[in-house]
Amino acid sequence: MKITHYSNSFVGVKENTTSILCDPWVGFGSENGWLSFPIFKNSSKLFKEIQPTHIYISHLHCDHFDKTTLKNIKNKKIKIVIKNFKNKRFINKIRELGFSNIIECEEWKRYKINKDFSIAIIPQITSNSSGAEDAINYDLDTSIVIQSNISKKIFYNNVDNPLNVKDLVKVRKFIKKEFRSKIDVCCMPAGAAGEYPHCFTNINRVEEKNKVINSHLKELGQQLKTLDIKNFFPAGGIYTIYGKFYHLNKLIAEPKDYQVENLCKKLRINYFNILGAQSLNLENGRWVKKLQNEISLPTKKTAIENSRHVRYFYEKTNPKYDEKKLDKFFLNLKKKYFNIIKNFKIKTSWKVDFYIYKNLILNADSKLNKKKSKFFKKYSLNFNKEKGKFSHLKCFLDYTLFEGMLTKKFTWNPALSGSVIMFERTPNVFDPNLTYSLNFLNHNK
Repeated sequence: MKITHYSNSFVGVKENTTSILCDPWVGFGSENGWLSFPIFKNSSKLFKEIQPTHIYISHLHCDHFDKTTLKNIKNKKIKIVIKNFKNKRFINKIRELGFSNIIECEEWKRYKINKDFSIAIIPQITSNSSGAEDAINYDLDTSIVIQSNISKKIFYNNVDNPLNVKDLVKVRKFIKKEFRSKIDVCCMPAGAAGEYPHCFTNINRVEEKNKVINSHLKELGQQLKTLDIKNFFPAGGIYTIYGKFYHLNKLIAEPKDYQVENLCKKLRINYFNILGAQSLNLENGRWVKKLQNEISLPTKKTAIENSRHVRYFYEKTNPKYDEKKLDKFFLNLKKKYFNIIKNFKIKTSWKVDFYIYKNLILNADSKLNKKKSKFFKKYSLNFNKEKGKFSHLKCFLDYTLFEGMLTKKFTWNPALSGSVIMFERTPNVFDPNLTYSLNFLNHNK
């Protein structure tokens, strides 16, 4: 059995002639401001060398379901493994790319896919792992259990499924019961990829960065203890920010490698950093780290510098700044939006202001450059009719992105977390209900 970590959540598992790729993503995010890291010299050659027989895709976020990467995989008869979601939007998007051999797995069920591997799909159980109460529980993320039918070793890839400690107890018990074994190797993010704190301009982001890192490490420790694992490597949540907002990179709350290693030492867990197509090989019952030939480009600093002038996905459109048309369109969507979230029985006291710019510019200190940014107009959502009694979220974004999300050219979810929108939040409190509800602010037929 061989486990390879390429970049972010892009992981490969091999036994004999069976090669399973998990969430292959190489390059720029199609609906956010992220660039996968490391950067490989030749991604087409990389997939040719891997020769995957199966591809597992955890969910439809663009840093997991990357259309550009999947287009580079020439064999369209390859088996695609996903959860059997009630909403068929995901499978339809996969079919649009030319793949037809799609295996829809029921959640919490063991499948023997061939003589080499057995798998099981773990669903999203709760809406978030933050402990914040919310009214919405949605079916989006998944994790995968992969067992070698030869060695009986189990690899649990949590991906970025927001499972809390209670959820992970259920996962551990399920694996023990259905696979008759404990988790041998596990991977999950050491720090969650997202927009906080680097995209929030009215807080002390350096101070908050350290707080978030400490929180991530504490949460990771609880998760690893709950799963009762022997070997761990961090995967997911690893990226750089490209384009005009590249200054934000220094503010990303990502734990250092030594911090994660020290945590694992305290928990008596074997720690491996195999990012960049390095692998863990099972040899005589032991996991041995194997180095690869140089197939990736140099340092993260170089990657950031080389990509700082690349345009974002939404900057490639030619905008027509039609104020009257956008006013009318937003007013119509606003009415539909409040009707939709009413059905979800969401109770919140937020006011949301969207500050729209023709070209949003940040200073070197990652704050808004109001002189160089070309302001267009402000649009608002007010959940509380009583004046003065509300929490306030300000969103600063480009016209083409805002207009594109309203018209469903782009989707809110990856943009909100993808470092292409700046925020101010008063008080500085996360409300998952509000964030999720914005996904309905579009032309939803």
